[in-house]
This record gives sequence, C-alpha cells and structure tokens, in this order.
Amino acid sequence: MEQANVTDTYRVYQESIFSSNDVGYLLDFYAPILGLKTISIYLGLRNERSGESHPHSEFYLKYQISEGEFFNALEALEAIGLVVTYRLKKSEGNSFAYAIYSPRGPKEFFSNELLVGTLRRFIGEQRVDAIVSKYRLEPLPEGYENISKKFMDYFQLDPKEDVYHSITSSIGGSKYAPISLYFDKKKFLDALKEELPAIKENTLSQAEYTKVARFAALYAFDEEAIASLTAQALRLGKDYGERVDFPKLSQLCLENDSRPYMHRSQGKNSEIHGNSGIAQMVRAMDSLSAVDFLSKLQKGGKPASSDLKLINTLVGEMGLPENVCNALVFYVLQIKENVLNASYVEKLAGSLVREGCLTAIDALNYLGKTGSSLKKRGKKEENKKTIVPKKENKKDPVEEKPVVTPSVAPTEEDDEEDDYEALLESL
Repeated sequence: MEQANVTDTYRVYQESIFSSNDVGYLLDFYAPILGLKTISIYLGLRNERSGESHPHSEFYLKYQISEGEFFNALEALEAIGLVVTYRLKKSEGNSFAYAIYSPRGPKEFFSNELLVGTLRRFIGEQRVDAIVSKYRLEPLPEGYENISKKFMDYFQLDPKEDVYHSITSSIGGSKYAPISLYFDKKKFLDALKEELPAIKENTLSQAEYTKVARFAALYAFDEEAIASLTAQALRLGKDYGERVDFPKLSQLCLENDSRPYMHRSQGKNSEIHGNSGIAQMVRAMDSLSAVDFLSKLQKGGKPASSDLKLINTLVGEMGLPENVCNALVFYVLQIKENVLNASYVEKLAGSLVREGCLTAIDALNYLGKTGSSLKKRGKKEENKKTIVPKKENKKDPVEEKPVVTPSVAPTEEDDEEDDYEALLESL
C-alpha cells in the first residue's frame, strides 16, 4: 500500500462485532506470525471510534510509535485479513479508511491452509497441536437421547402477529476479511473449460474456488496450471460443493511442484521511499495487476484487446512478473508515443526474463542502462579515428594525418534513451 503523510487523515470503520474470545485468538493464532507489536497496533485501531477523522500523527503520538512501525504493521495486518485499507485522493491531502475485521476463530483459522501452514512454519507442528487441543470441543456422549424441549412447545406462537413478519437485516456480526491472492477466477475457469468443455461457473461452489485459489497461492501455480491439476481431481458425479477431491489435488500439486514452467513468476516490491513522482509510479507498478495498471495509464479506459493479448503473452506465456510487466509497458509507452508494438515489447521482455528482474525499479534501471549502453557505443563509433597510410616518398616525407570517419547517424535506441532520461527528470 502507499504510505500516508503524517498530515493525511484516517477513519476507522468497525466491520465486525468483536467478542471477548478475540484477544485469545489474536494471541494464539496471529501473534506468533505477526508479532505482539503488530497485534497491539491492531488493537489500537480497533479501539478507535468508528467514522471519526484524525490525522495519522495523532495516532503515532497517542501510542508512541513511529510512522515506519505503523505502516509495517499495517501491511502485515492487511495481508493476513485483519485490516482492509481504502484511500480517497483529495487536493488538500489524502484520506484513508481502515476497515477492521474480527480475527478468525479456531474453525475458520484451521480450515484455511495458508493460515495454518504459515503458523506451523513459525512455531512448529508440536506447538500448533497444543493450540488445537486447547480449542478442541468435547464429543457428545454416546448412547444418550436428546430430550430437550422444542422452541414451539415452550413459547406460544401466533403466526398472525406482525412481530413474526419483520427482521432486522442491518445488524452486525462476526465478519472476516478475505485474504487477497493473485488469482483470476475467469482465467482459471476458461482454462478448466479447455480441459473439460462441460464445466460451467456454477459447477463448483464458491468455497471450492476459494480453496483452489489457496492451493495456487501456496504452490505459486498460475491459473492455467492449477486448472489442469483441478481437472484431474474433479468428481462431477458428487454433490454440489464436494466435486473437487482436495486430497488428490494436494498430491498432484506436490508431484508437480518441481516443474518450473507451472509456476507463476513472483515479483518483489521495490525498495523505494518518498513521495516523488517516480516513487509513486513504481509503487503503483508493484501494487496493481498488469491490466489494472494499463487501465490506469489510460485514465480508467478499457485496454484494447490487442494490448490485453500482449499482456497475457508477457505474464502468462513468458513468465514476466506483473510488476516488471508494468514497468516495461510504462517504459515503452513513454518512448514509443503511447504505442505498444508487440514484437518490440516481447523482445525487451525476453531480455528482462533472462536478466532475472523481479522488481519494477530493477526493470526500469535495466531498460535505461541498456539504452544508455547503446547510446555510448554510438558515440564511441562517432569519435573513432583511423589512420590512412600515404605512399612512401623519401624525398618529400608527408606527415600522416588522421582522417575522421563520418558521424554515425542517431539510432532509434539513442532517441529512446534521451526520451527515457527526460521522462525520469520530469517525474
């Protein structure tokens, strides 16, 4: 996320009804992963009155934390689904909204492969088993008959009374924020239909889509790869919600984990700070998908189908991380007068893949350096001198004079480098 200035305001919105058990869940499930300082910042946000606007500096002063500590904690809370951050851009300063959600209870936490797997990685299997035993429910006694009184036998019900025909739907309850994952449901479904044409969107339940997305995230598989494995694990004759054999899918994922072509290239965030134009642009490259980034460059307009096809080639087929793809698209649009020439872009993309660029700033530096080296090579050729030998004349020796070769005409790459340097200066 983009960091706020100390003068930017924030509002907190409580999106869940919190229970007395939440502190125990936070300490047992979340603190081993995030650390106590991050949990304390979450509790500080949760303690704020909903909807009131304050400058960020007030929160820092109140809880004696630094700006860096706050935003490091906030990113962790966002990633694990405790906070969702929204931003409103205004001329006088940005306004941020922090939606606060309940920590997941034992059943919800331990049914999420990503969360429980991360907890195991931090504290080990033995301690996780101890936590599970703490929250394990006692089984109902066997051989006993349920003789509890029925609701309608105890209360006198009259279906004609108006009180039974209206409910309050706006009341809150426990609500959990979804964990953001790199998963395109449409792309997954399209790939699944190629394997099994009879598949429809409602063939699988939303819970099954969510669990498949977690498997894809866990193994860093792209949508096409996880679709191929899911097709092998489908049991279409089963009831709705039980059509994916997840133990089989898990085994297939393990068997194919060593195949690099099935994995999504994972980009990394650029280590860039400050609020300069280039810093903000690089953070946008790191945070937005390739399609959303191109749409932003077009002021929200829908990208052309040819451009979408190109992005799919760069990310899906060539394995370019999306943030690196964003840097490449931005670079080419600036030096090519807002035209994306597919063959030219793919050529540069191949260079970035071979170079192993994983961050947007690395990609921009590499593209700029490549153009700069071409420019220097052109200048070197321009200044190169050759000696033209003269016929030997013993009586009238003539001093050999250097003859300068004609200047090399500016190449297309030279112009690109000039444009790129001007672009960085303007940003």
